[in-house]
Amino acid sequence: MQLKEPSRRIYMFATAVYLLILSLLFLLPREAFSQGIFTYLVSYLHALAYLVLAWLALAALGRCPLRWRSVAPWVFVIALAHAYWMEFLQGALPVPGRQSSWIDLAASLLGAAGGIWLRLRFAYRSCNCGLTVHKTDSDASVHTMQPHTSHEGIPSLITHHPALPAIIARTFGWKTMELSPDAQWRLSLVCTGKSLVSLPHFSYGALFTTNNNDEAVEKAESWLARMHFDKGFAGIEWRKPDPGTLNHHKLASWLRLEPTMELQFSSFSGNLGRKIRKASRNGLVTVQGGKELLNDFYSVYARHMRTLGSGALPKRFFENMLAGYTDAYAGIFLVRLNGKVIGGAFNLSYRGFYENGWFATLKPYQRLYPSYLLHSEMIAHAISLGCHTYSFGRSTPGGGVHQFKQQWNTYDVPLTWLVFPVPTVHLRHQTWIRKIWKLLPYPLGNKFGNYIAKWIY
Repeated sequence: MQLKEPSRRIYMFATAVYLLILSLLFLLPREAFSQGIFTYLVSYLHALAYLVLAWLALAALGRCPLRWRSVAPWVFVIALAHAYWMEFLQGALPVPGRQSSWIDLAASLLGAAGGIWLRLRFAYRSCNCGLTVHKTDSDASVHTMQPHTSHEGIPSLITHHPALPAIIARTFGWKTMELSPDAQWRLSLVCTGKSLVSLPHFSYGALFTTNNNDEAVEKAESWLARMHFDKGFAGIEWRKPDPGTLNHHKLASWLRLEPTMELQFSSFSGNLGRKIRKASRNGLVTVQGGKELLNDFYSVYARHMRTLGSGALPKRFFENMLAGYTDAYAGIFLVRLNGKVIGGAFNLSYRGFYENGWFATLKPYQRLYPSYLLHSEMIAHAISLGCHTYSFGRSTPGGGVHQFKQQWNTYDVPLTWLVFPVPTVHLRHQTWIRKIWKLLPYPLGNKFGNYIAKWIY
C-alpha cells in the first residue's frame, strides 16, 4: 500500500518547529556538545542539520516537484541567511564556547545544497496534483475525440501532433499533462512548474473535442478559468486561433494553397514575383534537409534573435523536434550566397497544415531578398506534400513583419491567449535583461539567451 504524503500545512509546521529548535541549539553553550564524538563532528552536524532544513522547506512550499525546482534557489537563500545569522550571533553574543566559523558556514551551505538535490532527485517521481487523466485504448473517448481548430477546412494544426507536448517537456525538463474532465473535450498541456500551458513556444494549443463540438470549447474555457483557484497553480494558459476575436495583440498569417505551384505563383502580384525572381538572379540558392543542416540553421537563427533583442531557443529543442516529430514533416531550409549561409527556416507539417515556425535571415543580406526566395521554396514544398494551408507564423498586427506576409495574399487569424490570472510582470517588458544580455560575449550570451527564451513563450 502506498503511503500518503503529509499535507503542506504539516510540513510548514514541522519546518517552523525545526527551525526554532535548530536556532536554539546553535545558541546553547558549546559545553553542552563537548562530550564524546560530538567534539569532532561539529561541521558534519551543521551539514546534516541544514540538509534536513532544506528538505523540509521544499516540501512546505508546495506539493509539486516541478514547483520545487522553481523555489529551490529561494530555499538556498533562506538557508544561507539563517546559517550566516547563526554564525554572526555565535560570534557576537557572550555564549560560552561559541564563536563564528567560516568552516561551519560552508558546511551548512553544502548541507542545504545536498538537501535540495536529494529532494529534487528522489521525490521527483510523479505529479500528485490529481489533474492528469490516464486514458487507455479501451476508453471510447480516445477514439471519438478529434483535433479542434474552429476553422472550417482545417482539420488540425501542427500542435495536434501527439508527440509534441512530450518533445517540449523533454527539452526543458517539464512534464506533460492531459486534462479531460468529461467526455466532450481533452486538452494537452505542459506543466512548467509555474503554469499549465497549451502549448509553450507555439502559437496554438492542442484541444480535442467530440464531433467538432463548439460547446466543448466554452466548457473548456470556463473550467480553465477556475483551475488556478481550485488547484493552486500560479497560472493557466491556453492558446488558440479564434476567428471571432476582434481585439488581439498577435495574429497568424495563413495562406490557402493551390494544387500546383504554377497556380499559386499566378495568384501573386507582379511585384512579389519580381522579388522572388530577383533573389535567384542575385545568386541565392536554397537547400532543404534535416539534421545535417541544423548547425548552419542554428548559427543564423541564434545570431538573428540576438539582433532582435530576444533569446534563442536551445539547439536541443530543434534536435528533439527532428527526432521526435515522427509520422509527419519536420525539416530545415537554408538560403546560401556563394556557399555562405545567410538565412534559414525550421518548418513543421501535420495532416495538411504546414507552418514556418522559426525563420531568420542575416540583416546585411536582406536587400538581396532571401526571405522571398525561402518562403517561395517552402510554399512549393508544402504543395508537394499535398498540404492545404501554409502558415507564415505569428506577428504583431500592422508591423513590418505582418506587412511582409500580407504581400503573399494571406488572411489574418487572430490569436487568443487565455491567461488565468493575468500576469502583472512580463519578462518581455524587462528591457534591462536585454541590455545586460547584449553586453555578454556571444557564446556566454547565447547560453543566457537560451535560459531567457525558455520562460518567454
